[in-house]
Amino acid sequence: MTLDVLIDDPSNAGGVAARAGFTYQDQVGVGFLLDMLEDATIVAVEFETADDITLRILEEDRSINEYVQVKTTEDDRKWSIKEITERSKSSTKTLPGTSLCEKSLACDRFEAEPRFRIVSRRDVASALKPFCAPRGRRKAVTEKLAALKESFSNKHKSFTSKNKRNLGHWAETLYWQVAGSSDGLERDGINKILRMCEAQGSIPGITRAEAMYKELLSQVREASEADRATDGDKKSLARATVQQWWKEKLADIRANARLDLKVYTTLPEPFLKEIAKLDEVAIARSMRSFDVEFDDGEWRSEALCDYLVDWLPEIALPSHTLAQFDRFSARQLLPRALDALKGRRIDVDTLLAEVLLHAVMRNHLNSEPMPCRLFNMEDGTATSAHIVFNDSGDQLWLGRPHLLRADQRDDILTEIAEGLHEAVSSGVLKAERRFIMTLREPHHARPSSIDGLFTDRAKIEDLRRAVRLPILLAYESPHLATGFYNAYLSDLISEANMEYEKLKPVLPATLVSISVHIFLIPIPNVDSLLSEFEKVIKR
Repeated sequence: MTLDVLIDDPSNAGGVAARAGFTYQDQVGVGFLLDMLEDATIVAVEFETADDITLRILEEDRSINEYVQVKTTEDDRKWSIKEITERSKSSTKTLPGTSLCEKSLACDRFEAEPRFRIVSRRDVASALKPFCAPRGRRKAVTEKLAALKESFSNKHKSFTSKNKRNLGHWAETLYWQVAGSSDGLERDGINKILRMCEAQGSIPGITRAEAMYKELLSQVREASEADRATDGDKKSLARATVQQWWKEKLADIRANARLDLKVYTTLPEPFLKEIAKLDEVAIARSMRSFDVEFDDGEWRSEALCDYLVDWLPEIALPSHTLAQFDRFSARQLLPRALDALKGRRIDVDTLLAEVLLHAVMRNHLNSEPMPCRLFNMEDGTATSAHIVFNDSGDQLWLGRPHLLRADQRDDILTEIAEGLHEAVSSGVLKAERRFIMTLREPHHARPSSIDGLFTDRAKIEDLRRAVRLPILLAYESPHLATGFYNAYLSDLISEANMEYEKLKPVLPATLVSISVHIFLIPIPNVDSLLSEFEKVIKR
């Protein structure tokens, strides 16, 4: 239904001409547009026509105009009956029709049944509090409202609206809404947008909800500032028009829901059980050891490989691909991940070591990985890179995992020592930064306090201060070689501490300012685990 806009005076004097800076009133208007989307009886909202804002309402066969005055005056006092009934004065007499309540009543000059509302920043005195009870929930204040109606009937008795209604009728239909601060109105509006979107099955980010709010604010401002004489029809926003805008926004949210999806926020239940932990802050070294555990007397080799395989998509695929699937669809992505890995000719030893480190970083440090890092390497660079979020400053963890067979221990330890020296050199860190700048998709990543370090102009020494070096060793333990026994766990804990003490002298003392973190995972046999891992991948 199209309604004639309530303009009986084409002049722009007053509201339209004087509304510069009327942000508060526009914010109130946005609230009414959102109300209209939820309330089918509100068929249009007008701005700067009969009143500051006018709600056009159809309830069954009743046509209602709700005239809204928005009051933004700053004062320490609460609104009182005296303040809203007091008339302006000339030098010799008071001027009829100049009090707030009379000006509001004067809007009743059109055919529809009138209602009145005042929206104020300031609170009201106790005598006016009954007006603040929402319509439909006034049973508890019925007697007080009747008394107010009687009181206002005796105010300015000679003044009536064009339709012969007096201030008693005005009081009978008045609703006073204390809306609070401008910031509060904006916050409430954005929260309402989020709730309404969620009810429709669309969940926008806060940034998108803020943008929607600003669009509505712009629509209200344009309608309010439209010329009465030449653009009168633009001063009304019909429900159908706002509904169409809303439907388009919901469709846009659904279509682009995954464009800004933070893909690394959801984690599965941890599989590995932490059994030992040691932090030596003074020398910037730490150790954590994890147990795969036994089940019915069997070391959980197959279950471990099942768990690890679900991490392969995060290692092999870019963020925008992961964004098209949820965490529970990881197996659907596995063929793509394996194709990517085959194309890069990554050997199974390397892949198993990488996914073990990846799982520890993600599940136990809630890190955010750099996707496809394994495919982008230069001499000396890490095979994995993760951001670890920390209250005292986020960190860049550049990892190196190893499968440690018993007969390769000395060679691996020598390799670790040499790699650590090179890891924090300027040349290697520049390469690391270049890979991160290439691979990271910020719209799919959580904001980090070290984002500013991933630019060509950032200083390498600042990046170095954020670097941590995790080393994962999945090593063959004699305590697991013979199967389950009751004391195996205590033996693994003792072994972890011994392994760490053996490793510490290998870690270069020259890197004392760089934190090195040792992750230990004891396994029965490297080759047997590799065989199981390949079997799970292929099935």
